[in-house]
Amino acid sequence: MYNLISYIIYVTVILTIILRVGHICHRNGRIYVSRLLPDDLALSDRINDILLVGYYLLNLGYGIYGISSWERVNNTVQMLAMVISHLAAITLILALIHYVNMMVINIIYKSKSKI
Repeated sequence: MYNLISYIIYVTVILTIILRVGHICHRNGRIYVSRLLPDDLALSDRINDILLVGYYLLNLGYGIYGISSWERVNNTVQMLAMVISHLAAITLILALIHYVNMMVINIIYKSKSKI
């Protein structure tokens, strides 16, 4: 019973986080990607779309893997600990991916402007 409740809480929260953060990064990231290809905005939009799809696939895959690696939950304390630890792990991964992507885009932009 606790496992089912844990899964429902985890899936609801993680889908909300993944979809919301993906939408925000896609909308606001368009500016950064378009800086790399200012002459071809259609291509920069497609690249931004591909980044969003990759983001969704990576995070949904990790979310599914996270559920598959859960141990049996026997009480409320274990349930909260399991859900919170998995949510914290995926949130940290999201932040890391976001900062790495921003750093790479910044490096590409700086190297392009030197040419």
